[in-house]
Amino acid sequence: MQNNLVIRNGRLKDAAKTLPVWDEFMDYHKKISTMDFEMTNKAEEMWVKYFERHVRSRIRKAIVAEQDGEIVGFLLGEIQKRPPIFTTSRQGYVDSIGVRENKRNLGIGALMLNSFAEWARGKGTPYMLLNVAVENDIARGLYEKQGFKTIMLVQRKLL
Repeated sequence: MQNNLVIRNGRLKDAAKTLPVWDEFMDYHKKISTMDFEMTNKAEEMWVKYFERHVRSRIRKAIVAEQDGEIVGFLLGEIQKRPPIFTTSRQGYVDSIGVRENKRNLGIGALMLNSFAEWARGKGTPYMLLNVAVENDIARGLYEKQGFKTIMLVQRKLL
């Protein structure tokens, strides 16, 4: 772990500061994934608004990793309602998590996941879910170390 690292709740003023991390996150996924990661020309502007929505919400969460005044990681997640047919009515869901390439493998992702898990537990959720690209060996390794288990596969057919 590196010195001066702080894991904290995201703030509105952090939205634009996460863009360098988000850009690396998206570039990485474009390189490794067979998913469609082509973006509109307003993608960065939309990202900022999406981050801000997580900051303002009671059921969404923005978490950042900050080191020496620079945002080096982010996590966005939410509490999702499940259909009323299930006894477990809510679940935590990690929408996206990114760490600067030069800060990976230092435990930052694990710290952000733990922070989100604590928040989600406090909201009464018994578990959390996330999606990960099958090609993303780095993230899959992190999630497995954090106790995540594969419970479902997503399949796609091009039309």
